[in-house]
Amino acid sequence: MTDSTTPTLTIVRQPAPPGERLGDLLLSQLLSSRWTSFYAAVALARYSGVRHLSKALHDFSKDHTVRISVGLDLGGTSFEALQELLASINDNGHVWVFHNRGTATFHPKIYLFHNTSDALLIVGSGNLTEGGLYTNYEASLCAALDLSQKMHRRSFDEVISVLDSWATDSDKLAFLLDDKLLAQLADAGDLLSEAKINKVRRVQTVVGKKESPGHTKSPFGSASVQGAPLPGTTFFPLPSVTAEEQILDDIDIDTVSQNIVSPKRRGFLMTLQKTDVGVGQTHSGTARRSPEVFIPLSARDHDPVFWEWPDSFVEDPARDGKFDRVGVKVRLGTSIIDVNMMTWPVKHDFRLRSEFLRSAGDIGDILRLEKSIDAKEPFDYFAEVIPQGRVDFGPYDAMCTEPVRNSKKRWGYY
Repeated sequence: MTDSTTPTLTIVRQPAPPGERLGDLLLSQLLSSRWTSFYAAVALARYSGVRHLSKALHDFSKDHTVRISVGLDLGGTSFEALQELLASINDNGHVWVFHNRGTATFHPKIYLFHNTSDALLIVGSGNLTEGGLYTNYEASLCAALDLSQKMHRRSFDEVISVLDSWATDSDKLAFLLDDKLLAQLADAGDLLSEAKINKVRRVQTVVGKKESPGHTKSPFGSASVQGAPLPGTTFFPLPSVTAEEQILDDIDIDTVSQNIVSPKRRGFLMTLQKTDVGVGQTHSGTARRSPEVFIPLSARDHDPVFWEWPDSFVEDPARDGKFDRVGVKVRLGTSIIDVNMMTWPVKHDFRLRSEFLRSAGDIGDILRLEKSIDAKEPFDYFAEVIPQGRVDFGPYDAMCTEPVRNSKKRWGYY
């Protein structure tokens, strides 16, 4: 190393020729005898990526330290990826899983090799997937650190501190992974299988690409990208996948909703119309429309358990046949709001009364409600409005399969 206090910086980018990609760099460093420790923190891991590093991780961890923190947000990390990581790492290695049940997403991509005198820090966009390591458009900044220099040592210590904070169970956001916890996460719906993730991606990509009438043709072209190398030894090999499944596997999770469909939850979707978002007549002498979102009775009766109808509703003593479920807790964005649910035969509909909920969308947007299944959550439903033009609008719109007579409104459950 030089005597300069400035670390040597290089860029690893993709697409690039074989030998120059992030996966090539990680493999070469794991196979090197230079390092004594390898730390990493990634937002998501898929079997497609882990399989390229399995043998090298196994051999490295025989005599050296390995610690990898993997996020479980966004439904992107698969059961098989974590199973393969556990099998790959020997007694000197640990895998941690990180998940904040609130609104914050675990999203780092950091790789760190070090010994007593040097370190190689890699920070960029590549996740532990085959696309992130080899075939996606990615970029990483690599810093070679001389730990005898104060500035380098200070930077190294800061990175270690951050990585340590994602590998402690003191705040119950991270847990050390073992076979028992792996099974528990899968059973709780926090961890999906490769097949289930690909099924969701297929809906979000294939359905989302359908062109509507009058659709303007995209000006973008296509270019071939060098494929990934053949993977080495794996410990839980999966059956071969089709080209379509491989493409779905490599789609970055940032392109889909941050609240991916959970196998353990029931969700309701409805396209919003003027009656749900408009203010009504505004000229002098007229009243503003009540802050209510209108749910068709057919939607309520299709799944009454979702709405807890009629068990959680109380009859209004002032109005015959009117029933209310008052003060329903709904998480909208980062806030928890009170929503009153009401229904009565004379109106022929089911309504959600909340100014916040009514003001959240525009005509044509989609209201999405998901029923909480965890008694520890401080809300009864999660709610969001999916605006037209958002990348996942198409797939959710395709799920609104049930029409409403004499209306453009559509609804559906998942």
